[in-house]
Amino acid sequence: MTRKSGDNETVFKFHRTVKVDGGSIVTVWSSDSGVTHEPPHNIVMKGQRFFVSDEMSTRLINQDGEVIFF
Repeated sequence: MTRKSGDNETVFKFHRTVKVDGGSIVTVWSSDSGVTHEPPHNIVMKGQRFFVSDEMSTRLINQDGEVIFF
C-alpha cells in the first residue's frame, strides 16, 4: 500500500502471514493513532505514520505490481 500526501509518501507492506479474504475490510492505522493492533481487521504500522495534506491518494498494489485499488 502506498499513500502519497503532498511531497510525503508512506509505504506499507502487509506481512506475509496476514490473510485477507475477498470482500473483507482491513483498516491500516498510523503508528500514532492510539488504536490497538488486531490483525487482520485493524493493523497498526510499526514506526510509520500517515501524513496529511490537501491532496492525498492511496493505492493498494498486489505482489505483481498491479494497482488493485486507487
